[in-house]
Amino acid sequence: NLRPPTGGATGGETITVSGLNFGSDSVNGSAFVEIDGEIAEVVSRDYTSLVFEIPDISAGFHFVRAVVGGQVSADVEAARYYAFRSTGAVPAAGPVRGGTQVYIEGEGFLNSSFMALRIGSDEPTALEFLDPIFVDNATLSFVAPSFAAYPWLWGTVQPLYLSLNNISWSLVPGGF
Repeated sequence: NLRPPTGGATGGETITVSGLNFGSDSVNGSAFVEIDGEIAEVVSRDYTSLVFEIPDISAGFHFVRAVVGGQVSADVEAARYYAFRSTGAVPAAGPVRGGTQVYIEGEGFLNSSFMALRIGSDEPTALEFLDPIFVDNATLSFVAPSFAAYPWLWGTVQPLYLSLNNISWSLVPGGF
């Protein structure tokens, strides 16, 4: 079982594999994770979970296998990770009053009811929460909200964070 099952393709996000017998090096031997044959760094592990960092991978579905003490897990449907890649927002700026149609470009976008966009932070305290519109696998869109209530932000670029699962958040390069 993977948590979250989707996220960015640019690397650095952490994923948890749940199961049994992951243990420690001294009990179960060394451990690593393969994503379509590429080794991913394990950042922590215990008996029931293995946490690893996604390397830079292509957009699309990827099989994930845990290797512990030489024992390889099977490629199963529950161990597939879906990666997307965002390359930026166009236009990268708009008026304080909002209303600008903005397009997020990239690859591997899915039409998901769990898709969400945060402006300003990837935390629940983000300035704005939006539901982007799926245009196609390479384009999402949203209408920029008004920033009139945030005069201290006028003229600044705010980071955009995109999620296809409303669990893990990936930074959109450049912001808006």
